[in-house]
Amino acid sequence: MPSTTFKVHKLNGKLIKAWLADWTPELHRRFVQAVEQLGVDKGVPSRILELMGIYYLTRHNIASHLQL
Repeated sequence: MPSTTFKVHKLNGKLIKAWLADWTPELHRRFVQAVEQLGVDKGVPSRILELMGIYYLTRHNIASHLQL
């Protein structure tokens, strides 16, 4: 498992701690494979996450990476 880096932010008056993914070349390769398998138009974060099968990633991690 990669090193854990957290970002703390405020949501509805509560402090939230979110894990920031360290996008290694291997992790990015798996991301690209999942997007290609689904097709760019059907590559939604929840499906990409399911295909990648990486237990420590969140839907938010995928959605953020998809915007890059």
